[in-house]
Amino acid sequence: MKAELTVTPRVGVHRYTFPRESEANILIDVGAVIQTTDALHIPGTTTGTSTGGFVEVVSKREIIGRGDFRGGWGHNFPYSVYFCAIFDEPASNIVVANTQGILPFAAADGADCKAIASFGQVEQVHLKVGISYVSIAKARASIARETDEKDFDTIHAEAAATWDQALSRIRVEGGTEEQKKLFYTLFTRLICMPSDLGVDDENPWWVSGVRHFTDFYALWDSVRNANSLIYCRSYRLVARCLDCRAQRDDSGRKFSRRAAVRGSLEGFAGD
Repeated sequence: MKAELTVTPRVGVHRYTFPRESEANILIDVGAVIQTTDALHIPGTTTGTSTGGFVEVVSKREIIGRGDFRGGWGHNFPYSVYFCAIFDEPASNIVVANTQGILPFAAADGADCKAIASFGQVEQVHLKVGISYVSIAKARASIARETDEKDFDTIHAEAAATWDQALSRIRVEGGTEEQKKLFYTLFTRLICMPSDLGVDDENPWWVSGVRHFTDFYALWDSVRNANSLIYCRSYRLVARCLDCRAQRDDSGRKFSRRAAVRGSLEGFAGD
């Protein structure tokens, strides 16, 4: 089976190609969390873990749900991610399951709930998955807004153009091809964070009229140079991040979180 993936800001776009005369099945595992083999990491504390959620079959083409999680690198907060998954063609059968096994219902809940969609002997299955911190409605709206009637190849080309524009802000000369590849790989990972939640869009806690971000990598000395590099790339991002970090809700709680050093530093160590 061949899996191809591309994205828009809030939608994951999938294309699966199956061998001839084989059964095409898609598993949506709501409780799945990527884990590390490092013995020092503990699910729910230093890595995320599933604590609950639900999955529901809306139709033969649409599955919705919510995953509830806790923890991650540097925090143990609970949080939820809503999703809406839409197939390009109707499935021949969809079942739901949890720790009790396959259920004779259209919905399942619990920490390990999942759905399995079967399509019979088809060559390809296309899938669009919108996600949201706020609601299923927002996840579904992102699919309509960002992917509309576009096919996989069109969305992939647009994503590639977006990355080309972002990476072209820095031009590297000299060195080996392997060194250039390493630089742009690390630069790609750097500019994936922080996550842009928009203005009163994907912040689930309050409305402020200010653009919000989450998933700040860290603000302390071990990544001071990395932060300086990304800030040189976009001074507008610096201003927006500072505005975000100054925002609190009525209880004084900040929504923006960094992936490490939670509650330790509110700026650069050299300030």
